[in-house]
Amino acid sequence: NTLGGFSLSTNASIHRCIADSNSGATTDGFQAGFGGNEIVNCVSYNSGRDGFRVVSATACINCIADDNAGTGFNVNPVASNAALFINCAAYSNTTADFTIGTGAGNFNVGAITLTGSPFTNAASRDFSLNNTSGAGASCRDAGIPGVSPDGLTTGYLDIGYAQHQATAGGGGAHSAVF
Repeated sequence: NTLGGFSLSTNASIHRCIADSNSGATTDGFQAGFGGNEIVNCVSYNSGRDGFRVVSATACINCIADDNAGTGFNVNPVASNAALFINCAAYSNTTADFTIGTGAGNFNVGAITLTGSPFTNAASRDFSLNNTSGAGASCRDAGIPGVSPDGLTTGYLDIGYAQHQATAGGGGAHSAVF
């Protein structure tokens, strides 16, 4: 794709999306402008500029930026505030993994800078998490929500698009006939 992967406007919400190999010097995997946006459990891989480029009032939660030509997670320099990155992971982005503006309301909480690609084989479009230490293993069970507000229940959500399969437990293959 020579255009951007996903472009969000006011009050948009996207979950579990992959922006893969969007080329062009000004092409971002995800671009969020204006206000009230959320991007959750998404992946930007190999974009021509930034993985996640935020103009204002956007929350990126449990997302991964890998091998983008610009910055993995970038608060656009013209933006003044309201960017929130929560439990996001980045690896091998050319300019930087995280660039957060100094405006009021810009936060980067629980950032994970990886030491290797988190994916099983992104070049072949397999965006499942590998189990390599410092890479995919760092994204497993690291997402939010984790512990419930009352402290009595804990969830183990992965960062990124795909959730890993636990080695223990049941759950065979399922199929549906339509």
